[in-house]
Amino acid sequence: MSENKFDIHEARNLAAHWALWLALWWTLSFGSTIVSLHYPFLGLFQWLFAIWSLMWLTRKLKGYANEVDECGFMRRLWLSWTTSMALLTTMLQYIYFRFIDQGRTMSAINELMSREDMREALKGLLGGEDWEAQLELMSNITQSQLTATMLIMNLTAAFVAAVVATIFSCPDRMKTEQHRKE
Repeated sequence: MSENKFDIHEARNLAAHWALWLALWWTLSFGSTIVSLHYPFLGLFQWLFAIWSLMWLTRKLKGYANEVDECGFMRRLWLSWTTSMALLTTMLQYIYFRFIDQGRTMSAINELMSREDMREALKGLLGGEDWEAQLELMSNITQSQLTATMLIMNLTAAFVAAVVATIFSCPDRMKTEQHRKE
């Protein structure tokens, strides 16, 4: 067992540091999503960055749990959630849509939705609803509505990432103790 005790102040500082790195991975994933609207083959990178961020967070949590005593599931979940809350990523997305994008993303989506194969797919997804009305609704979204939507999506993704990373970050000493009991 390690000699280090869990320190909430140290854990907060560590979560803030990790959050910067996680925001970088998630921002690269978001950027890949935007670029993939124009170059679809680059869409693969959005998933690579997302999966990498999850593996990176899991590895960091596991390393911390191996170094610190009393770092059980709930503390690892708290650390993971504090790291993942996605507020920095949402701020960067807002800056992109507010100052950089200037409607290019919506234009690319409109162009994509004007293709016949996408129309048929959208009709199937909407269950017979008018896809043109849905597209019109999407094109009238304000920056604040888009930011609120991105925040909700980011917090949902952050929660899922936090839970998954916590589940797979079981420290090595816990596994060893479980094997001894068996």
